[in-house]
Amino acid sequence: MKLEEKDDGCFWISFQDYVKFFYITTICYYIDGTQDNTVADMHEPAQFGMTKFMLAEDHPEPLVITCDQVNARFVDETMLGSYKYPSIRLMLTKVNTRTDAATQTQEVHQAFVHGNCDSDTHVSLPIQKGLKSGTYLILYQADFTEEHTERKLVISVYAGREIELKRVSVEDYQPDNF
Repeated sequence: MKLEEKDDGCFWISFQDYVKFFYITTICYYIDGTQDNTVADMHEPAQFGMTKFMLAEDHPEPLVITCDQVNARFVDETMLGSYKYPSIRLMLTKVNTRTDAATQTQEVHQAFVHGNCDSDTHVSLPIQKGLKSGTYLILYQADFTEEHTERKLVISVYAGREIELKRVSVEDYQPDNF
């Protein structure tokens, strides 16, 4: 192996040294040209979180929405396998408005687009056919208990363009919209 010593972030380490310093390796799948749009959030047990994004025009390419939680290796320092991931519910809805013909008032409703639930480090919603223009809400809830001291979640939208994600205050949420 011909190693060039330069300050570029690349380095060589023997396998014996590697296993001394790194007890786990995570390999992420990356698609060139994909934007990782993220927002961090956390919520208490029995609560939920929301993130909003808007598409000014149709996004016909595939995209993936994920909710990631803290990996067990950061919580269970003994690595004895006692940590159990809380289930995460992840749901995408589209905000629709319509005008009531009788009162001429605008009504706001949410329409279910896609959802998933899993007990793992992350839950994902692959959307193969893209999304139409409009306003979308991502709703997420982890079944946190007192055992789960790290209640951090990261919501991501992996798409072929930048999408601005904004947290929505649960206090401002109107459940009758759904």
